[in-house]
Amino acid sequence: MKCGVILVLALVVATSSLLVQHAQASRPNNSWSWRDHHHEDGHDDDVDSNRLEDWVRRFQREGGASTPRVLSRRSRSGHLDPHGPQIKVNQTFVVDNGDWVRVFFNLNQSDAEERREEDGVGAASASAAAADGNGVAWEEYHYICLFQGLEFLKEKEWPAVPLKWKVLTEEDKRRGYVDARMLLVGQEDEHFALIHHDYHRNEVVVEAISEGVSFQNPDEPVGVHLAVGYEPEDLVVQWNTFGSITRDKPYDPVVLVIDDETKDGIEFSGGRTETYGREDLCGSPANSVGYVEPGYTHTLTMKAGEGLVAGRRYTYFVGDKDRAMRGPFSLIAPVGDWTEAGDDDYVSIFAIADMGEFPIDGFQDQGEEISTQPSVLVVRGMREELERSDSEGSGQWLMVHNGDIAYARGYGAIWHSFFDRIEPLASRMPYMTTIGNHERDWPHSGDRYGGKDSNGECGVPYMARTPMPRPSGPDKPWYSFKFGPVHFVQLSTEHEFGRDSEQFSFVMDELDHKVNRTATPWLIFGFHRPLYIDSTYDDPKVNSSDQVVARELRDAFERVFLEYEVDMTWVGHHHSYQRTCGVFESKCVPKDASDGTERAPVHVVLGHAGANLCDNLYKKKPDYFEVVENTKHGFTKVEASRTSLRMRSFDTEGGLIDDFTLKARKHHH
Repeated sequence: MKCGVILVLALVVATSSLLVQHAQASRPNNSWSWRDHHHEDGHDDDVDSNRLEDWVRRFQREGGASTPRVLSRRSRSGHLDPHGPQIKVNQTFVVDNGDWVRVFFNLNQSDAEERREEDGVGAASASAAAADGNGVAWEEYHYICLFQGLEFLKEKEWPAVPLKWKVLTEEDKRRGYVDARMLLVGQEDEHFALIHHDYHRNEVVVEAISEGVSFQNPDEPVGVHLAVGYEPEDLVVQWNTFGSITRDKPYDPVVLVIDDETKDGIEFSGGRTETYGREDLCGSPANSVGYVEPGYTHTLTMKAGEGLVAGRRYTYFVGDKDRAMRGPFSLIAPVGDWTEAGDDDYVSIFAIADMGEFPIDGFQDQGEEISTQPSVLVVRGMREELERSDSEGSGQWLMVHNGDIAYARGYGAIWHSFFDRIEPLASRMPYMTTIGNHERDWPHSGDRYGGKDSNGECGVPYMARTPMPRPSGPDKPWYSFKFGPVHFVQLSTEHEFGRDSEQFSFVMDELDHKVNRTATPWLIFGFHRPLYIDSTYDDPKVNSSDQVVARELRDAFERVFLEYEVDMTWVGHHHSYQRTCGVFESKCVPKDASDGTERAPVHVVLGHAGANLCDNLYKKKPDYFEVVENTKHGFTKVEASRTSLRMRSFDTEGGLIDDFTLKARKHHH
């Protein structure tokens, strides 16, 4: 989204890697049950907590809880001064994903007269220094960076940017240490480095390097998340690992599920294991300094008819039983048929766009210029809302994220950090997405605009990490799904959507043959760029400017949406919250006088979930907008029954931004 200045990081060299794929058909294996084990006198064993703990221990043991691997120490570069500044870590091996470590440092400032007074710890980035707001040049700082491996020590060549960095405060320097949260993002050791910009020689100098921090088990599943499958009662599970996979040592993804009520167990196995390499990406920094090994994504579908009972709560574990399992996680199997649901039955939905991530340990990463701390507060707010709803007995949950997902923009470590951040939510409910400009756009790669917003990713990481039920094939990220009483159609505004496009044909086929308003009274379209937007960005010479794209979207879809009685669109891109009236051709359409229902779609912009907010609004908001809020980050919660849909947007402090309710229409199409 073009609504502020985005700083560009320095880029350097690229290398290559290989694409490996391994796929199998998902297959359930109902091979055991708590009720299979009983005493000879016919009495069942105790099946509650003791049995559950035994089962967990058994699968953790059979899953091969690994022996800690300790990598040999790496030799240090000859230019490091053993009597100069020092840096060390309180743990140097066998940490787990998410562990905290303490990084001690000694700046040894006896040569302070040759340095600037200000010191810090972090990456050689102009944006890091600009954050202090004092206009101090970035070269006046020290940096402590977290790197993967030791390739960064090559003289006069930086083949990778740090995973994250921190600028020392005066308090940090007084204490002599900082705390960092470790994330498993590869097989190599991770090293902290003390880096200083030599003001006189205008050089970046590596002054000290910590011992390598090694992870206990690179086969540990991380970033667990769910999605709705091709059928509304199917659940897809995806996770990431970093252990080596070869022909002789393949990976066998399994999901082990316990029915919380009956304690019966189900094992789903098979699925597919995939990865991508540097050569699959389209440009720099994605295929150069921003590249980190993506590891392997493992994707498996649990079909409701083969074990899961709709509406029932389950505990589950994921992994490979010969490598490592992880859990417990919790889910509720989705209810696919809402035809007989009562008026009081409803599903709950988190609706967001343009979120990104920010490290919670005070470090910064390459995403910080555009996606800052509010994303942490937004995730926290959604987790607190989920906990409140659980205490009230609410069941079915969904999260919809329509574009600009992690704001990785070519820096692969951010994808890992993002899915680690949302795992507490996305492992409990389906997480459904659409692609945005910061995931897809790159010149000559097949997107609609030819911009560079993805920094060379061109949709590859997004497609690998979001297992949506996409029927049309590679780089065709449009699809539909049903959840409760809602039929969602998810499109890509980064691909051609005009009336002669393949995507438009998909939309018309969906509307003509797939939508059943008796089964799903609500019809909601999701995509990234808005069809209506309060934004002054209207440049006819820029094919991606807000109002140019909005007019093109209206030309393609507005009359279709009116004719087929689409209820809403959920979009993002503009970093604000906005809501229209029921609108057609830029005019509010009066509600049905007989029942108060809308007679035209309501359009909601959900772009306030974390990225820096936009200020390019008209001085007077257009008449067809009922709410425009661009000063508060937040999230939106939806409660949808067969007869009503309530939508509330909250800010990060729990305050209410918007609250409105739609009544279900009597459909005539």
